[in-house]
Amino acid sequence: MNRFKRVGLAASFAFLSSSFFAGAEDLAAAAESGPAFTEPLRLRLETARNGGRVTLTAVQIGPSTVATGRTRYVSAEDLIFPETAAYAMADSGNPILFGLPPGAPEPASSRAALVTDLWLNSGVFNIADQRDGLVFRFPEGLVNGPGPDLVVAEIGAAVGTESAAAPGVAAPGGDRFEITVRHADSRRWSADIGPQDYVAQGRLGQIANYAKEDDTALESLEEFDSAVAAPLATIDYMHLYAVVIDLSALGVPAGTRVSTLALRSDPIEAAGGRSDFARGGRYFYIDPVLVAGLPPADSSNPNQSR
Repeated sequence: MNRFKRVGLAASFAFLSSSFFAGAEDLAAAAESGPAFTEPLRLRLETARNGGRVTLTAVQIGPSTVATGRTRYVSAEDLIFPETAAYAMADSGNPILFGLPPGAPEPASSRAALVTDLWLNSGVFNIADQRDGLVFRFPEGLVNGPGPDLVVAEIGAAVGTESAAAPGVAAPGGDRFEITVRHADSRRWSADIGPQDYVAQGRLGQIANYAKEDDTALESLEEFDSAVAAPLATIDYMHLYAVVIDLSALGVPAGTRVSTLALRSDPIEAAGGRSDFARGGRYFYIDPVLVAGLPPADSSNPNQSR
């Protein structure tokens, strides 16, 4: 495996109520308009907020991640959204399945579409670690072009907070995961993403969490879509973390078109940890809210290079 980056930090992740997090009231003072960015800009997800829905409008990729030294700007309508091909839930003991903007309906097609829509306060939570948790298919393939090729975002607690789901362990921000991309001829490339690879995007806003009655793990997309899920709690203290991924950093040859993308959690094993939501002493499963391909960079397009 090509080791993109790997860390041994511990994270904290829980969704049940705001009382889970120490200092949750302090987070309410965070700016609703998004974070303040320091130079050089690496990554910024631009959003619009309306009726409780946080909608992605554009992705800015800063000079520090672009070979041309210029900020790349990609409108949300130009992102390449894949189809979801498979799903598996972590056997963690956490019954929470997904989140939605308050009052928003579930997707008509599949709950997994919550990761490939433009709502950032919707997503699929607690995906598997012993197998691929989410598998996506790009019908036309995704080309490894110059610079970053993918953007992935997830939600987590503010750095340094603790939760009842992970007592005594401070949250680092974005959770660890493994990414694997595959070519149609069966070639595959993998990498590990850790908290230091993410760029914090600020406090997200309200998310309505939905859970099933028991804590057994679901093993397929069909089980996920048919599971009975009820509203659990609406929370407003989670933060958004995003990372752009250059397929070349995984070892994919330039110009190669990959056909599938898989994510799996890479939880922390915390010695002595005890929680009903961390079966086996494993904590901090990734909770993706956005997975999308980036169109090939075009320096002649004023909307993509600034």
